[in-house]
Amino acid sequence: MAQKNPEFSPQPLPDEPPPLARRYARPFAGDALPWMFLGWGLMIIAAIGVFSGKGKAMPSGNEMPMGQAIFMAINTATLTGFELPVPVRDYTPMGRMTVALMTASASAMFLIAGGWAVSRIARLRYSDRAILWMTVAAEGAAALIGVLALPSDGHEGVHGIFTRAARAFCAFGNSGLQFGSAPSVNHLTTHMVLLPLAVLGGLGLPVLMDIGTFVIAARKPSNHTRSVLTTTAAIYLVGLLALLVLQLLHANDGVVRGYTKSVTWVDPTQMVLGASAMTLNARTLGMPLSLPLQFGDAAAALQCILIPLMIIGASSGGTGGGA
Repeated sequence: MAQKNPEFSPQPLPDEPPPLARRYARPFAGDALPWMFLGWGLMIIAAIGVFSGKGKAMPSGNEMPMGQAIFMAINTATLTGFELPVPVRDYTPMGRMTVALMTASASAMFLIAGGWAVSRIARLRYSDRAILWMTVAAEGAAALIGVLALPSDGHEGVHGIFTRAARAFCAFGNSGLQFGSAPSVNHLTTHMVLLPLAVLGGLGLPVLMDIGTFVIAARKPSNHTRSVLTTTAAIYLVGLLALLVLQLLHANDGVVRGYTKSVTWVDPTQMVLGASAMTLNARTLGMPLSLPLQFGDAAAALQCILIPLMIIGASSGGTGGGA
């Protein structure tokens, strides 16, 4: 029997990357990342100048001292989203524009840098340029959803469009800053727009791109995407059920496991909506939600549920921090 020459043995062909990755195949993250972080730092410095300048960001008589201006600039640029005594909706037009641009830029930068890292660690087939341009598209889509679906909150014209887009940027970036009144747990847009945008931003760009290629081209999602979606769903269900059980226990017999009766709900629908909103909001979003409940003596038990959700946070490469 003739011996096969190993030099001419057929070799398996490598997996062919998707068309988008073939078109933008050359990696350039190493060159771009230093410039991105330099721009991020310069943005913080410029924001400090705006926030601390007299009459620039704050109404007359409410100017920020330098320490508070530094805090607000870093608070916005890191998507932390702590609310200060003067809410963003009361800033001057320049102040609101600064916060909105910083939020959109910071969330885009974290999505790009996180997407590049996840793509390499999980050995995904998305190029650096594909992740870059899909981030721009995702930010634009979030703003468009906000403009079309969110309420105007009393603002009309260009001001109303800007306010709705800024609220969408904050939700997609998992930043708790608000450009309007506090979202109500009873409002449909809270559950259909703001919270879903926060979840999508927390998934990260590689997962969103995998979902898109699965819907459009029926391409099988990567192991990373399946793991992220499974973990996100499991954490949500555990948090939801834990909050529902806590509410049911404290709405019935008065004293349960050392806690006194302290929770009153109008109906089961509000119970589910409130538990769902608190579960999603705890995973680094931090919106000042208006919830129709008081846990009172059950606050310690509530903290035991919410603090682990806050520590876990969002997924790798997303806009929400955490473990």
